[in-house]
Amino acid sequence: MYFLITVMSDKIFSIDYPHTFSLKFENQKLGLFYLKNGEKYLVFESKNPIASVKQINYFVIPYFIFIKKKETTFTFENLYPKDCKRQYIDFKEKTLLFTKNIIKTFKKKILLKGLGMRIQYFDKHNLLRLKLGFSHLVEVPVPPNLKIYTSKNLLIVEGSDSVLVGNFTNLVCSLKWPNSYNGKGFWLKNQIIKLKPIKKS
Repeated sequence: MYFLITVMSDKIFSIDYPHTFSLKFENQKLGLFYLKNGEKYLVFESKNPIASVKQINYFVIPYFIFIKKKETTFTFENLYPKDCKRQYIDFKEKTLLFTKNIIKTFKKKILLKGLGMRIQYFDKHNLLRLKLGFSHLVEVPVPPNLKIYTSKNLLIVEGSDSVLVGNFTNLVCSLKWPNSYNGKGFWLKNQIIKLKPIKKS
């Protein structure tokens, strides 16, 4: 899902304060939902770009906002530009931030250093299999709303929830912290660790 923001202005009002803005949504179902008390919500169903699951998102439309829909584009207009100028600006900023956060993804890169160590990911089973120098393989189940990419000894964790991405990354790293002397283990990309010198006998 992505959106295209276009700002339009009216000759009646100053260009410094446009009273309309538009959002274009793709690959999702959109609709307006009205309550009996007059409240209205913009509701849309989208496919999570990370996991193959559907998401329902919505936000409240203030009373002073009029919405026009043309195909996949929604135009929001301030009906009371003089009285609700500040509220309109707040609504616009919150709306743009809301839509931006929906499509935002977080990514962590981990390197596994060490001879004979290996990373394998089984997409069908959402399972991470690690060879970490132990007498057995280590298997880690991957949450369904995370996306995993592997390339040789590089592991990339990606998701729309920064906390989930960070927690899973820490879980994987805790399985094999970098050795203080030879550096074997998991390293975060661009992580700097000062190794201890190996004492010669």
